[in-house]
Amino acid sequence: MHIGTDEYDKKEAETFRKFTDFLIKIVQNNGKKVRAWGALTHANGDTPVTSKDVTLNMWYNGYADPIEMKKLGYKQISTPDGWLYIVPAAGYYYDYLNVNNIYNKWEPRHIGNISFEKGDPTIVGGMFAIWNDIAGNGISEKDVHNRSFPALQVLAEKMWNSEEQSLSLFDFNQKKLSVTEAPGLNLRGYYGESIQKLMDYHFENNFINSVSNNNSGIAYENIAFVNGISGQGITSNNQGKITFPFEEIGNSYTVSFWAKPVHPNASLNFKSKHAIFYINPNVIGYSREGYDYELSENTLQSNWHMITIIGNKEQTSLFINGQLIKKMETEKIVLPYKDKTDKEITYNKVKTLTFPLRDLMMNNYIIDEFKVYNIEFSKDEILSEYNLYK
Repeated sequence: MHIGTDEYDKKEAETFRKFTDFLIKIVQNNGKKVRAWGALTHANGDTPVTSKDVTLNMWYNGYADPIEMKKLGYKQISTPDGWLYIVPAAGYYYDYLNVNNIYNKWEPRHIGNISFEKGDPTIVGGMFAIWNDIAGNGISEKDVHNRSFPALQVLAEKMWNSEEQSLSLFDFNQKKLSVTEAPGLNLRGYYGESIQKLMDYHFENNFINSVSNNNSGIAYENIAFVNGISGQGITSNNQGKITFPFEEIGNSYTVSFWAKPVHPNASLNFKSKHAIFYINPNVIGYSREGYDYELSENTLQSNWHMITIIGNKEQTSLFINGQLIKKMETEKIVLPYKDKTDKEITYNKVKTLTFPLRDLMMNNYIIDEFKVYNIEFSKDEILSEYNLYK
């Protein structure tokens, strides 16, 4: 059980040491082993602190000197903040770990500027840490996962075979592309480098995905076929719903479709477990995890428009009829108050979207030529797609 215990005021060192030992004994008396953050060099003092069956996360040598902790009998997990700390979009520590540098230069036996001998039993492993220090900065569960997954991959490699690497960095980076998260799990909405188009529906009196040449995994209700932008399209005037075979797409993607409202109150929503992309009578935007982002006022009239959404791990962009309408990038927010030194307080607000694909809810819209790509289109490619149908 992790009991925390670090970064207390140095003036309270003896009280802190007593409190730490108290917590250790409570946990151990309940049959558990203890993990804590290394802090006993900073909190130097005379009060004894139990070391038997206690493992320390060694994050900063000024707080816990690795050599001293070994002498005291603590096991150690290498967690050096200068290598392995992530604070998303904060402007300090890492936003994404430098995984290439870790692969080439770091081993678990290295803690800051201290290196132990290979196989030293005081080192029991390594660990990265993600700290969500800043509330309200738009960082979602998806954003955290996108940062943790590559960190997990490189640390897993270093834990497993750190001193006898048989792969070059290039080969490691190639092989990790094929490593999935877990059976049935795809929080990143990632479909591999080899798949460039995920879905392509023309709605020619059927729901066949021309990528797979079948209609597997699709379901629908209250949907009718009508004239589309090219051949047939689909519509509903009674809360139509289409369920697609994919939950969402993230990483780098392009989602494109033609839409025509046929009533002033026309609306459509793409939904997943985690997000909604919506076009309502007033606004085009998206919501996820309590954050709502407006891309544009809805100026779509009763004619055809090609809607294109481009997304990646840093931004989300809306194009209408081949033209960029808005790019949602990380925004610097200045708070209306200052810190104790009269310094301006700022933070970065992230506006990413893992695009929801599971359900399309539509009312009084005609939809046609729905396509989802596992790559980002360039502006020229978007315009070319528009020119095919205009």
